[in-house]
Amino acid sequence: MTNASWTDGYTSDISYTSGYYSTQSPLMIKLAMLSRGIKPIDLSDYRYMELGYGQGLSLNIHAAASGKEFWGTDFNPNHATIAMQYAKASGADVKVLDASFEDLAARDDLPEFDLISMHGVWSWISEKNQNLIVDLLKKKLKVGGALQISYNCYPGWAAMVPLQHLMNLHRKTVSDKGQDPRVALQNAFGFVSALANADAGFFQANPEVKGQLDRLGQQDSTYLVHELFHDKWPVTPFSDVAEKLSEAKMSFVGPASLLEHIDVFTMPQQHLQMVNSIGDQTLRESVRDFCMNRRFRSDIFTKGAQTVIREERDEELRKMLFVLVRHPDTLNYEKLEISPNETLNLKKKFMDPVVKALSENNFAPKTVAEIEKHDAVKDLNIDQLAEVLVTLTGAFVIAPAQEEAAVSNAEKTCKALNSEFTDQIKRNNVTNAIASPLIGGGFGITSTQLLFLD
Repeated sequence: MTNASWTDGYTSDISYTSGYYSTQSPLMIKLAMLSRGIKPIDLSDYRYMELGYGQGLSLNIHAAASGKEFWGTDFNPNHATIAMQYAKASGADVKVLDASFEDLAARDDLPEFDLISMHGVWSWISEKNQNLIVDLLKKKLKVGGALQISYNCYPGWAAMVPLQHLMNLHRKTVSDKGQDPRVALQNAFGFVSALANADAGFFQANPEVKGQLDRLGQQDSTYLVHELFHDKWPVTPFSDVAEKLSEAKMSFVGPASLLEHIDVFTMPQQHLQMVNSIGDQTLRESVRDFCMNRRFRSDIFTKGAQTVIREERDEELRKMLFVLVRHPDTLNYEKLEISPNETLNLKKKFMDPVVKALSENNFAPKTVAEIEKHDAVKDLNIDQLAEVLVTLTGAFVIAPAQEEAAVSNAEKTCKALNSEFTDQIKRNNVTNAIASPLIGGGFGITSTQLLFLD
């Protein structure tokens, strides 16, 4: 069992998994804001804070690839050790803190931030710590600044809430003190599985939970320890998160996941008609969650949202650079793989012209204005082109790119960080991305691919 005096009920006796999350990328956040008609953050000069960085992979990749000032905090000293090692290796302008949210709030040297990001943390902390985050947003997020926040939500997790409590209780009451939490997790799974196989009344009333339990059991055990073994597990409806963040004068922009900006990928037409007929934003998002039976949200909020008129949006979009990140010969639009278990069916007649335009000149990055002028794209208007760009970005076929000066500025720090990743792999420590100065963020890669590159 963990020492609650400093963990506040958060599991800390095993390090969180190392993962990169593109939804935290400044360029991705900018595109998501622009897609929703909200004035995006100015990426020519900004300051970024990540709350609860885990092993610091996303934090350090974004710091190395952007050349901007980055801050991050995580109260787990094991996490901080790894994140600090990455920061030292890259030489990027990143300040890695080993501080709780309470310690962070007490600091008098924190500057204001243009971007604040937190992946999953909201779902694993107490109400007290959530309030500290809201206070931080009040005081330290600039007007016009953006927040990316992801969290477990209703209704998809609803039936799992009592089961999580039971599994955590089993760990605290049955497991041996000092036992590897992954062993405790396996024992807890065995315990609740026995209940399910015995047709306990809860499982009879909630038959879908058996399937959820089976799917969870196939996931990485280290991740599951951090997902399930907390005293605080606040699965939260969107409305509660929006209301809480409104205390910091934050308003909802839209999903951080770009594919969710395209309605056809989210739900059937009959559900869309119901959702789009709802005028109130909070109710509309809540009904959307029920239609999708959503269990996880990644959202963008902003302080002082400024709506941009169509002409301003188009002007800002035309200045953005994009680059292919998958070779055209590998693309099967009718069955495009976006994850090991998920494919998309895209309309080739819309997607392929943009891919062709980006393939020219040895795949060099191109502005949207340049793409728009290409012969293959001439039949697409700017609204259609914007939708294609968002779709292809969400499907990891293309990515927003940085200006040449920013790329040159980030090359040294990216190379140094990627060299550290290679060294870590040789020590059997796994990473799933490398830092790319071209896209100002991470590029997904396997350990074997990274060793070949080395």
